[in-house]
Amino acid sequence: MQFFIKTLVGSLATILLATNVAQAAAPCAIPTRPAESSFMFYVPDVPIRNQLATEEVLSDPENVFFLQGQILGNDCNPITGAEVEIWYAGTPDSAGNYYLQDYRGRQRVDECGSYKFTQSFPVQFVGSPHVHVRVSKNNTELIVTKVYFEESLAVYFVPDPSIVSQVTNEADGSRSAVFNIYLDMSGTETLGCGKFS
Repeated sequence: MQFFIKTLVGSLATILLATNVAQAAAPCAIPTRPAESSFMFYVPDVPIRNQLATEEVLSDPENVFFLQGQILGNDCNPITGAEVEIWYAGTPDSAGNYYLQDYRGRQRVDECGSYKFTQSFPVQFVGSPHVHVRVSKNNTELIVTKVYFEESLAVYFVPDPSIVSQVTNEADGSRSAVFNIYLDMSGTETLGCGKFS
């Protein structure tokens, strides 16, 4: 009987250990899907700033759109020292005015891997409205992707769920969306950092 109890306890301990190891090894989220084309409309060395679009456009709260989130590793810890670049079609014409500096910017994330851009909402250009996002660190590209917005998806278009965000209507008429980017690499454990949701 004593042998049976020892064997049972040993087996339970092995199962618990295996479960803990599996949970520790499992990613905290599905990695963000890269874009099909890494450098579509990409322009290097854009200005460092967190406000895009013209002052005239942003003077109307209904034109203001906040895109924010965190750059996170597969352990849900922030990728500190990362740089986020975005660009998007800002005017409803045939070219989308992708190459205007007004609709491009970059910034370095804070110690929690967070970024936030104040911009206008992207116009529809070649499908559903979207924003291109490039993340790099120490001049090494980590990912180039896009974020689409659930409320603005074309009927025929079903993108990967990891690159779709919901838009929130704010009380002042502006809009916002959270886009967390999960990379297949370890982050840096940082105390006091929550996660956008």
